Amino acid sequence: MGVILQLSDNVFFIKLGKGEDILESLKKLLPKTGFEIGFIMGIGGLEKARIGVFRGDSYDEIIVEPLEGHVLEVASLQGNFAKSPSGEYYPHLHIVVAKYEREVYGGHVLKGCIVNPFLEIFVHAFPGKANVIAEFKHRWCT
Repeated sequence: MGVILQLSDNVFFIKLGKGEDILESLKKLLPKTGFEIGFIMGIGGLEKARIGVFRGDSYDEIIVEPLEGHVLEVASLQGNFAKSPSGEYYPHLHIVVAKYEREVYGGHVLKGCIVNPFLEIFVHAFPGKANVIAEFKHRWCT
């Protein structure tokens, strides 16, 4: 399981290790912040990326795997998270990964993005609940 460290009142560092699924790990670690909403950004490496391109009502999926002996470089990972009324945490992330051959892929992070060797993530959480949570209801009311 990844590590979460509190850097200030509302800023956290998360390190995910080899074999961890980005979304599944964050769903378990984000409640430890004690916040209901925030911004996420990170860099690192993956052994496999499962990326979605939104088509209005579903995602076209792309599976990206590196050449043998290489990893996918995470050039950018960014997004946000919100806590649903039922208490679940929903990270909404977009990613850009580069292969050794200089091919670049980007889109929505789907379950199945597997870390290798690690992923360094910073979370800037925001105090408050109010109407922002209601605006994210499309995430859990589908």
